[in-house]
Amino acid sequence: HQQQQDNRSMNLNVDCVGIILFNFAFIVTIPSWYNERKQSVSIVHSLLYSIAFVAVLFIALGCLGAMSFLAQDLSHDNQSLFTVIDEYGGSVGKASVYLYPILQNITSIPVFCIIVRYNLQSSGLNQYVSNALSIVLPWVLAVPLFTGSGFTNLCDFTGIVLASLVNFILPPYLYLLSIRMNGRCRS
Repeated sequence: HQQQQDNRSMNLNVDCVGIILFNFAFIVTIPSWYNERKQSVSIVHSLLYSIAFVAVLFIALGCLGAMSFLAQDLSHDNQSLFTVIDEYGGSVGKASVYLYPILQNITSIPVFCIIVRYNLQSSGLNQYVSNALSIVLPWVLAVPLFTGSGFTNLCDFTGIVLASLVNFILPPYLYLLSIRMNGRCRS
């Protein structure tokens, strides 16, 4: 029986890791932000201060929210603060659980659509194809992914595998590759 509880706990922790890594998916917006920023804006300061602010905010809100519940409320199937608030948070808590993901996606999806369209047009695709791939396709795919457990499964998979690769491995590799290629161009 103990082994079964340990396996269940491990599965819940793995799911949480995927969601946490998914929260740092903003990394893919940095190249477009870099191209649009004013020359006087410090890249290191902008990224350092904004990431530090968001990390402190996430930790503070998560800890304060978790401290408002009893320890037994935060165990078993309640793998996140959202599930606890949904179960024990009253009507305002339930409303916030349902409104937060909607508001987060409504504000972030258009930003990613613009960035993808910008990158597709920069690579030579015409405006109509870029709009179809960056705006229409994501909204068409969102319908099946947001019904049932499709989005949860996608976040778990992409957060662990793809987001880790794209956000933590690919950027330093591309940076080192660009330095090497830039060195060849100068010689």
